[in-house]
Amino acid sequence: MSEPDFSGIDPLRVPEARRRVEAIRRYLALEAPSSADTTRIASTIGLSRVQFGRLVRAWRDHRDAALLYRACRSNVRIIPTITNSYNGNMLHTILADEKLRKYHLQVIVEEVLDRDYDGIDIDYENVLAEDKDRYSSFIQTLADALHQEGKMLTVTVQGKTWDAAGMNGPGGQDYQLLAQNADELRVMAYGWCWRTGCVGSTPPGPIGPMHWLKNIIRYCTTKAPKDKIILGLHLYGYNWTKTESGFNGRSLVWKQADKLLQEHNLTPEWWQTDAKGRPVLEPWISFEDGAQSVTFANAQSVTARIELAKRAGIRGVILWRLGGEDPKLWTNLSTSVPPITPAIES
Repeated sequence: MSEPDFSGIDPLRVPEARRRVEAIRRYLALEAPSSADTTRIASTIGLSRVQFGRLVRAWRDHRDAALLYRACRSNVRIIPTITNSYNGNMLHTILADEKLRKYHLQVIVEEVLDRDYDGIDIDYENVLAEDKDRYSSFIQTLADALHQEGKMLTVTVQGKTWDAAGMNGPGGQDYQLLAQNADELRVMAYGWCWRTGCVGSTPPGPIGPMHWLKNIIRYCTTKAPKDKIILGLHLYGYNWTKTESGFNGRSLVWKQADKLLQEHNLTPEWWQTDAKGRPVLEPWISFEDGAQSVTFANAQSVTARIELAKRAGIRGVILWRLGGEDPKLWTNLSTSVPPITPAIES
């Protein structure tokens, strides 16, 4: 049987297409394949029986490897995220032990191949500063293994505006080395304020002030190619309640913030600049005589950040996370903006 033409497929995807062709050939070689045979062979390439049936029909009709690759797929890439639950010490245990490190790499690659994902996203946060080189080496090895199989590797990193040498977290992530090996560097441009604190101050405060995003982009573009940089934008906010020890926040989304606006008959303020005159561009509300303060994201604030990414010429943005966001955002996104990668949390 002649070799299929794989010229119409991204070179990184050819191994996956080859596996599909081989599975179909095994299936067609059976004299009278049963439903169990179909399910068994489909599972070897991570497809359901129905999906595999579509592949077989496409192959019979066209004998086109590129069409075969596109069959059973939408335009959405499936790239799940693996996290370390913010546990840098646990990650250190893996990175510092050669046997554990190799096993961890093996499990990740097998998971991607067994489920036929397009790739994997590594979101390991609070990496210890002492593990910076180990982590970069780990990502390089993982990238090599995945690329050999035609799969992608994206790496999510904590936002920073300088090298942060010696600091756990951002100081444990070498943007330049990570970007050299990963297909995308997803930079979390949120977290200026969190549940109990803010950078250089106390809450309430902005989640991802515009001045910080500009500096993150400026730093990133000195360490990584623009076509690999994905800017992570927040769709969440915090509802801070004043206590005896200060403000304590609970996360919320636009839908919940809008409900508070309706209940208290409030109109959100537009946080234009901070006390130092730096741009913020986030909506906020305060009520109960200042005992409750809410900072959140709406269509206006998110669109402003998308436009910033567009002007910077980077690859695109990722949104964290879908569910309860301002519906007007999707109207705004119908215009020309960078590629959007929604992050969906079940």
